[in-house]
Amino acid sequence: MTARERLQLAYEIAFLPRRLNGLWRVWKTCPSAIPEDQLKALDEAAMLHLQLPEGNGAPIGARYRLALYQAGASDYHMRTFVANVRRRLHRPELTMTSVPPGMVRDVILPKYNMPVSPPPALRTGM
Repeated sequence: MTARERLQLAYEIAFLPRRLNGLWRVWKTCPSAIPEDQLKALDEAAMLHLQLPEGNGAPIGARYRLALYQAGASDYHMRTFVANVRRRLHRPELTMTSVPPGMVRDVILPKYNMPVSPPPALRTGM
């Protein structure tokens, strides 16, 4: 799995309830057989629910999209779901307090109903 594919999987795990639920059904039957890339994607999914990075470390459009994903996922308690799955799989605690800027990318989730670009005021930097 490439780094880009793992990041795509991390976004899907973090923000698509059906995706995480499907993986969890497989993972709980045989936790020792989970591929390392999927475990890393699960850890990255937890990181995607942290506070957004400040400054110029990540593109504004990607930060905006991630903020919308975070807001949409809150209705489904995805942060808690990801944390509970990680705890059941005995994953280490996260030490960072915000999303690493390298993970803030313009990842588009399939069948996710949201605006494609930020409002004009955010695109111009006010």
